[in-house]
Amino acid sequence: MKPIFEISCDDPFLQGQIDDRLIEARFLDRPGLISDTLEIQLDDRDGKTLNPEHGQTLKLLIGYEETALSERGAYIIDRTEFKGPPDTMTIFASALNFRDAMASEKSRRWDQTTLGNVVRSIASEHGYTPVIDTTFESIAIEYLLQRNESDIRFLSDLADRYGALFKALGQAIVFIARGSNRNALIKQQLGSTTLNKNQVTTYKVGREDTSRYTGVKANWNDFQTASGNTESVIAGNEDKIYILKETYGNAEQAQAAAQAKLDVLIRKSADVSITLPGHPNLTCEGELILEGFRDRVDDTYVITEVKHSLNKMNGYQSHVKAELAS
Repeated sequence: MKPIFEISCDDPFLQGQIDDRLIEARFLDRPGLISDTLEIQLDDRDGKTLNPEHGQTLKLLIGYEETALSERGAYIIDRTEFKGPPDTMTIFASALNFRDAMASEKSRRWDQTTLGNVVRSIASEHGYTPVIDTTFESIAIEYLLQRNESDIRFLSDLADRYGALFKALGQAIVFIARGSNRNALIKQQLGSTTLNKNQVTTYKVGREDTSRYTGVKANWNDFQTASGNTESVIAGNEDKIYILKETYGNAEQAQAAAQAKLDVLIRKSADVSITLPGHPNLTCEGELILEGFRDRVDDTYVITEVKHSLNKMNGYQSHVKAELAS
């Protein structure tokens, strides 16, 4: 099959340079709030490749001529680099994102609400459609303070606390569970890919001793009970406990935080690196299932980074990093 990286822009001269002088194109799909990037290396041996105007928009589709192409969004040119020999010019572009729109610091508070309502309110303020996993929708929030903090940092901190993935996907802001905890609809949106050993060029899977911690304890105190005592909850079992330092406002918040930390400990117990012929459906945060390798390799993982590259020497290749699904 014939691989295609279809890079388009409104500037006909720049479009002509890309079409005529392309040496290599690289697209890096990364997690959370880290901007996805597009790199385009052009032949500049005659010194006539003109520096493009920064701020121009590039659009990217990848795939194969014989199948439907996968849309990978729009990117803003923010850097160019000249090097040699051989002389080349590389254009760097970053994904259009919502950082600037949500960067203003503000102070406010939420009382007697839910985590879902907090995320929904902020997303709607900025014109985004909220996509919230049922795992987080109904978590009770008795009191929550945003103090001199941007909305993007505030939501990012909430995602870390509850073990969520917070990211912009097109015109949606997603606040969803990581790994196998997410619901079926969101799994479908992010995709699931099964790979057999004969489909990959190289692979490396590292496994750590998972017996270091078997559970996570979180303390909570709403200061409204008669005794005023601090209570605790546990995710996992008590054989080897990791204890969170923060005291939470209710049992539900404490349980969510404990489970989130346990999920992190599980995910970090395995790391995957795979190179394979170009696979346009691989996306960051999508599910990756390895089959037919061997024991302690065959498992379900969550993709943490994908690099798609196309050049004349190696053709279209995908490079994948992943962690164990919690």
